[in-house]
Amino acid sequence: MEFTLLGLLLAFGFYHYLSGRVFLTFYLTFMTGFFIGLTDEIHQLFVRGRQCDWTDLIADTVGVLTGWLLFKLISQRRQKAVKTVSTS
Repeated sequence: MEFTLLGLLLAFGFYHYLSGRVFLTFYLTFMTGFFIGLTDEIHQLFVRGRQCDWTDLIADTVGVLTGWLLFKLISQRRQKAVKTVSTS
């Protein structure tokens, strides 16, 4: 859930500065979220009672991708609403 929110916020942030460049927005969102998840897992190596697990990294990455998909759905609905209002 946390990484879904992270992915959504990253996508909104990158889109704000890179509007119209969908692939670059996706790539930066994915890679930033992946590296945050990776550093979190590496950090857990040094915390007593925690462990580094590659399945957690996959779950974090899937969460980031889910956040990006939510961003795409929200932005498409927003664009559709703007087109409807402007044609009326």
